[in-house]
Amino acid sequence: MRQKVFFLTLSLTLASALPVLAQLVGNVHLIPVVAKNRGQVGTDWVSDVAISSLSGSPLAIQLRFFKEKTDNQFNTTYSGHLNLTDGGTELVSDVLGSLFPQVGNNTKGFLLIMAADPSGIDPEPRLAVTSRTYNNADPNRTYGQTVPSVSSPLGYMVWGAGKAVLAGVRQDSRFRTNIGVVNLSSLLSPNPVRLKVKLRILGPGGTLIREVTREIEALSLQQWGLPELGVSSLAAGQVEVSVDPADPLYQRCQIRRDARDLGALFLAYYSKVDNTTGDAEFALGQVDWSEYMGCPEPPGGDPCK
Repeated sequence: MRQKVFFLTLSLTLASALPVLAQLVGNVHLIPVVAKNRGQVGTDWVSDVAISSLSGSPLAIQLRFFKEKTDNQFNTTYSGHLNLTDGGTELVSDVLGSLFPQVGNNTKGFLLIMAADPSGIDPEPRLAVTSRTYNNADPNRTYGQTVPSVSSPLGYMVWGAGKAVLAGVRQDSRFRTNIGVVNLSSLLSPNPVRLKVKLRILGPGGTLIREVTREIEALSLQQWGLPELGVSSLAAGQVEVSVDPADPLYQRCQIRRDARDLGALFLAYYSKVDNTTGDAEFALGQVDWSEYMGCPEPPGGDPCK
């Protein structure tokens, strides 16, 4: 019963956020990537998370880490826990090392954060959340990137014929770019669902340089450098990520009205790193729904239903 109640609560939270594209406070937050691992050119990546309560009573904060390249399941069990005073803020330095030491020192993944009010005074507690993933190779001079939390995930998610567009990718002697995809297809279901995505890499003139498909494990993250996708040099370009039409869950004209039946669903991002300084920038994919324009609209019904 507890699991059913949780999934209903989470689905209603996501459904209410469907049309929203901005960051919002809320009781559920998702951070697309947190890390504790060594990278290229001597970098050493660590993630800090800041959580602020906007509620008028103490809150119990639960955190769940979903490891990369792993078929994960979600049964509402959380292994990370914090307590916040009313209006309080907690800064968790090295969140994986502090709250999830069991995952080790060379991994990444995404993080789910949920708030509850044990007293029952505030049935919909609100959090503001952000994170920073930074190069800690020299603790006296860290270089990092803000990774925003997503409290309205469906505003950034892709399904059906939508695609995530990542502009400004670069791969040369000065910069390298990593592309990440988070598979959330089974977030609201106890059944694990793998997802196939298609990545199209375009050059400065919009010409197609490379097209590849990759499979992402259930409730997991995969991240690739452009050379791993077959592109070793790119002065300036973009990457388009979409659900692979060969995926059994792909439905071109499906418009989601009920978040309890999400089907194929993902979030994409890029992290571009300066090879000289180890400094980095992060951006979530901008969602393009233009392919839905060709879908028919039945009289008196939702389009493509």
